Amino acid sequence: MRRIYACFFLTAAALSVLLPLKLAHADGTIGMELNKVETAGQGCRIYMVFSNKTPEAIESFKPDLVFFDTNGVIADRLVVEGGPLTAGKTRVKLFDVAKLGCAAIGRVLLNDIRACAGHDRAACLAITRTSSPSDIPFIK
Repeated sequence: MRRIYACFFLTAAALSVLLPLKLAHADGTIGMELNKVETAGQGCRIYMVFSNKTPEAIESFKPDLVFFDTNGVIADRLVVEGGPLTAGKTRVKLFDVAKLGCAAIGRVLLNDIRACAGHDRAACLAITRTSSPSDIPFIK
């Protein structure tokens, strides 16, 4: 009987440590960070960090991005593939904005989510958080 109680308490103690770690990792959001830009020919290469902090994988995640110039005028629009996004995983994706130099980008808008495989697009947009440590604001 003592063994049963000991096993129960050890299991409860382990869960009390591990469960909060899992929940802290899975906060139910999708993060998109415009991390870095660099010149690529006549255009601009964008380094985007995607973080899936949901408990489910997303096979296809296609954000609709609108690029504004430094005067606030729409300069370009791209739909990019950010997936697959493994649950609890962070990854970096690169894509090029061929028609716009980096210095000409004033801000980037997450306009919509065009695909969020296996999930409602509006719900995916609602849980997506944008950020940017670069000089270019990334807004929603």
